[in-house]
Amino acid sequence: MKHVMDEFDSEDEDDIYVASDVDNYIPEVEGVIQEASDIEEEIVISMNKNMTRTKALYLAELYLKILIAASVHRNNMENLKDMWKRDTLPFIRAAIPRNCFKMMLHCIRFDYENTRAERAQTDKAAPIRHLWLIQNNNLQNKLQTK
Repeated sequence: MKHVMDEFDSEDEDDIYVASDVDNYIPEVEGVIQEASDIEEEIVISMNKNMTRTKALYLAELYLKILIAASVHRNNMENLKDMWKRDTLPFIRAAIPRNCFKMMLHCIRFDYENTRAERAQTDKAAPIRHLWLIQNNNLQNKLQTK
């Protein structure tokens, strides 16, 4: 399956990182999303008869790549509507419709909501702790191999 982000051509090294190295990180994060968002995903699939599990996972991958690219380009604090304007990153508009991205913001979870309150008592980063550990391990492995 061809991805819009893989075709994005840029001279900026940050863009090259997003388009290539992030693919090593995405499958692990997709696993976290599948486990933590299963209920929401089932609702989305049952509401939209054209939505298959494969398409939902593909959209989740695009969603993650847009989040990462937006943070690399310092757009992560931008209004959602502004991210889809013509003068912003062109691959965002090409990758996924804004309403679909907005729906995914409401559905995708990166942690287990039912245990978040308990974990938050001892860990302020509880909602993203698992992703943080995945990313740190990924970076550590990359540094060791070089």
